[in-house]
Amino acid sequence: MRQMGPSLATAVVNRMDFACGVKGKVENVNPLSAQRDGTGESATRLLSDREKTARKSVTRSLRQGLTDTSPIVVRLRRIALGAGLPAREWAEGLKSARRNPIIEALAALWRKEAPGEAAEILVREEEEHPMNTKTSIIILACAGVLTFALTQPSIVPTALADPNTANPQLQLESQWPSLGGDYTRSGLSPNEGLIEPAGEWSREVGGAVVGSATVGHDGRIHVACEDGRLYTLDAGGATLWTADVNAPLLSAPSIGPDGRLFVGSRDGRLSALDPNGSVRWTHGTGDAIYSSPAIASNGNVYFGSTDGKLYALDANGAMLWSFETNALANLQGAVFASPSIGADGTVYIAGLYDPTLYALDPADGSVKWACSFALYPENPDDPNSTRTGGWPFASPVIGPDGTIYQTLLYDCHLYAIEPSDGTIRWSVDLLDTPAIDKTAMEFDPYADGWSEPVIGPDGTIYVSLDDPYLRSVDPSGALKWIIRLGDVGGFTLTVDANGLVYAACDDGCVYVVDADGRQIGHWQTAGWPAYPIVTADGAVLVTDSQDYSMLITDATNTVQTLSVDSLQEPASEPDDMEANQI
Repeated sequence: MRQMGPSLATAVVNRMDFACGVKGKVENVNPLSAQRDGTGESATRLLSDREKTARKSVTRSLRQGLTDTSPIVVRLRRIALGAGLPAREWAEGLKSARRNPIIEALAALWRKEAPGEAAEILVREEEEHPMNTKTSIIILACAGVLTFALTQPSIVPTALADPNTANPQLQLESQWPSLGGDYTRSGLSPNEGLIEPAGEWSREVGGAVVGSATVGHDGRIHVACEDGRLYTLDAGGATLWTADVNAPLLSAPSIGPDGRLFVGSRDGRLSALDPNGSVRWTHGTGDAIYSSPAIASNGNVYFGSTDGKLYALDANGAMLWSFETNALANLQGAVFASPSIGADGTVYIAGLYDPTLYALDPADGSVKWACSFALYPENPDDPNSTRTGGWPFASPVIGPDGTIYQTLLYDCHLYAIEPSDGTIRWSVDLLDTPAIDKTAMEFDPYADGWSEPVIGPDGTIYVSLDDPYLRSVDPSGALKWIIRLGDVGGFTLTVDANGLVYAACDDGCVYVVDADGRQIGHWQTAGWPAYPIVTADGAVLVTDSQDYSMLITDATNTVQTLSVDSLQEPASEPDDMEANQI
């Protein structure tokens, strides 16, 4: 694998101030209370307290000789997202740093495709030159055929494509239908991992995979890529078909009860595809869709957009309602989280820049309750000052008793929320423990929650911040144990039916930890594994995007399975290998 050279290393460090502010401007302010400063500057100021952390991450990554896809690349992109920069302003601001490949990659990621103008032209023509009914029908029919021909994604069957379309009468139970498994987002697999050797395979895809893969009822694997294609593989990794939607795909594809697929793209469209890859319908929003849709049993579709809204559509793509989250100062609201659905149909969602979890009535989108995480006075010396709190980036996760668990950016707590009224049952500080050496160089006092917690078969919650520690929390809110896994962190998690926890890490490893906090083994992959899924045969499926930030143009992005027969011994640690029991 390619490593960072000295010149690139210097460029990364020297450009860190640029990544933390517009045109290199970094202000020592609390980002949660960033307001328009009266000089015309929009509220794009970032956490200068996180700049130090980012610099430390760069230094550590370079010292460890990590690849061009080291965690700082991901951090830079996430910093850009968190800045609230308009895409055009971000891309234009980066022109001054064209010699830096990281900055060029970030600019490429933020470029937006020009929107189509054909529909606007047709509407304008009709308004300016009204036609009679018969002519209108003919013109609209021709326009519909033309639009279908121009916009229908190309279907590339390379094996046995499923000839069947979705059947609304057929209720299929997918193995892993969306981000986090089912629409509680619990991350709990019904399958047992590591039970016996399973056939390993690796399949190249044409672009980085931003979200999780998903698995249908028949074992088919669906992968959405930034090359604009949705790939469907059989259980052995052979490509069945691909569908090109002509825009980078950013969300995990979700599988409806009738087998249809739903996926969001950078151009703000949600696409619904039949099981054979043909597009059934699309719905446009005002900005990119990172949110993985949640599909109700009646076929209704709920998803968020970075335009700040949650959308509810019926099974045919018609709008039912939308709900708009709030924002801070002059920042536009944005929803990156994926909505969750409770046992009674309640839809849970939270928006970035809005420190609130909302419970929405699925019938009309009205607010049942709102749980505010704005708990702390902005001015510590004035308890009556404006209160601030963390930002919800990860999805809400629903436990077996209905409790909702939430992690936040700029907040090191895990919150448990009462589903009946939205009160906070408890919160636990995931850094406040003697098990973490706060004098160690790798300790990050600003570690926060980028990924979803997962829930074990016994109700135990497993959670990580963007540090090298995996935590176990019992349902009452007490920390049970903490274990350090590597030096980098950035875990995405899942739990199998036997309580084994799988932690895919930014260091290229997938770690396996038992319910008592003992690491029992790990796999070392060639890139940046994420979102592990335990398959029916006991293998672990991961997406492995080596060019997540498009730094290496010839990199190979893969979907691969890992088997017990290739599981390596527990990775050695500088300190005690055993978990620290609390």
